[in-house]
Amino acid sequence: MLDKHPFIIAEIGINHDGDIQKANRLIEAAASSRVDAVKFQYRNIKNAYRDGNLEEIGDEIVSEQIIKCFLSPDEIINLTQRAKVLGMHAGISFFDEADIRDFGEKIEIFDFFKIPSSELTHRKLTGALLTHGKDVLISTGCHDEAEIFEALDKLDGVNWTPLHCVSNYPVSLDNAKLGYIRHLQKLWKRPVGYSSHDTDWEVSLIALSMGASIIERHITFDKSGLGLDHSSSSTPDEFEKLVNFAKNIDATLMGEGPRFLNQGERINRQNLGRSLYAKKSIKAGDSLDLKNFNYRAPYIGLNHSSIKKYIGRPLLRALAEGEPILGSHFENSTDLSHEVINFADEKKIGIPVRYHDFASLKEKIPVRTFEFHLSQHDLEQSVPLEAITPQMNISVHLPDYVRSDMLLDPFSNNKTQRAASHKCLELASDVVHRIQDHLSKEVPFVASLPMPSTPSPSRIEFLTKLIEDMRLKGIALYPQWLPPVAWYFGGSVKLNFFNGELDMKNIRNQGIQFCFDVSHYILSANRFGLAKIGVVEQLLPHIKHIHLSDAAGLDGEGLQLGDGEVENRQLIQDTLTVDVYKIIEVWQGHLNEGEGFKEMLNRLFAASLPEGA
Repeated sequence: MLDKHPFIIAEIGINHDGDIQKANRLIEAAASSRVDAVKFQYRNIKNAYRDGNLEEIGDEIVSEQIIKCFLSPDEIINLTQRAKVLGMHAGISFFDEADIRDFGEKIEIFDFFKIPSSELTHRKLTGALLTHGKDVLISTGCHDEAEIFEALDKLDGVNWTPLHCVSNYPVSLDNAKLGYIRHLQKLWKRPVGYSSHDTDWEVSLIALSMGASIIERHITFDKSGLGLDHSSSSTPDEFEKLVNFAKNIDATLMGEGPRFLNQGERINRQNLGRSLYAKKSIKAGDSLDLKNFNYRAPYIGLNHSSIKKYIGRPLLRALAEGEPILGSHFENSTDLSHEVINFADEKKIGIPVRYHDFASLKEKIPVRTFEFHLSQHDLEQSVPLEAITPQMNISVHLPDYVRSDMLLDPFSNNKTQRAASHKCLELASDVVHRIQDHLSKEVPFVASLPMPSTPSPSRIEFLTKLIEDMRLKGIALYPQWLPPVAWYFGGSVKLNFFNGELDMKNIRNQGIQFCFDVSHYILSANRFGLAKIGVVEQLLPHIKHIHLSDAAGLDGEGLQLGDGEVENRQLIQDTLTVDVYKIIEVWQGHLNEGEGFKEMLNRLFAASLPEGA
């Protein structure tokens, strides 16, 4: 169970103040915060303290709180059952092996046990709990190095995890000693957790960054409440933040190695960066002179760095006034052989285009398959039907935005967004109908539909309804597989729809036909542990359109074939066997006279040849 790292435990402890109803509310709050588990404490009061008066002031205070907050085994069992109904694991701390017997056979309801810091050296207690075969957490507070070593050195089995702990209530920032986590990792060669009593819950984030596999922290509704543990506890809101960081810690800490720009950075670099634009027309054969250029946004051509190697060289083709200067003005463009074009047409591989560059790109890359990536501006223009020939395969991609500051979401609670989205769908559907009538064959209608403003449980229902509504209008709408993080508005937006294992089950169970975006799927596989090999065969009846590019890591989207992880190559090869339109989506492939698209076509063709050919 505890091999799911990081594992977040909300310690109920004595913060329920002996009130069962309050204990239930704490459990419900923990579940809403999405923690992995809750934990209880149990002491048999009759066995907990010596007979007679307690002489130490501290003993009097602690014993008073312990007695006040006592819950019986039956009450704890009922609370544990409630936690499990809410989808959480449950554990319990014991302070003496005799107390374990108070639960009888019901002891097996617990998923894990905890040795509190004060009982670290209690070998009989540790041994008794280890015999149940459940995970046992062992807290190291209140003890020095020699005692810790002696307590852990001769433990049998693998079902125990040491927890670094400083047993102050609360712990100040200068006393957390988080470096001890790494010391324990080196010493015991196993995962190590952190039992946090810190004033500042954020200390747990530092512990996570140091490799803590478990975070245990008390939960409370009031950090200033009366009682021993409230000041070293976290509120449900803080637990929700902690869980969010914990579930993303592996992704957050990635990056040790060569750096890939994510799509959002590429977009921002293009929109915010600058490149060189001609002040006047320049003839082919003229040498480059920077005096004839303005440095302006957007960054779609050569900039002051990339232009250096061309200074003084003659242009191979003319440059119009206001046009960005490109590498293709100095270097011969990539050739596409007849074999490559025939290969692309046979496999129905094509490129994305806009209305304004359709004519020029189809001349430079004379394949039969094209996808119109529509923008809001395009919806106000005439469809270039005169340039679409009967031999072509055409698909249409719905705009992602309904305006510069608003995503498309036809089921949004925002009336303005919903109305604008339906208007966009109507106009784009008209484009599809016009092209279908022109070609007399189906035109796939591809859409990215994260629906971030739509309640999560309803999204799949809304999606299937939209697909059916479009089908009744004679349009085949194929939702696109989405990445774990999207680059809307140049930022990184976490998506939790149509990109995970549950969505794959929904696709299969509900017969959803969709656009398999290979790059997005690779990112999902890297993020969520999805299979790359065999997935195309598994989803074959449902894949009706493909977007094709490589990817790396969690955000290296839109790469050339072979620039991603090695295991991606088989996945990409598998997609080429599917008899659907396949659109190359290499980032900025249209620039430089389509150089990126040409390179991808050549790489795909070369990869399809037998070894040694």
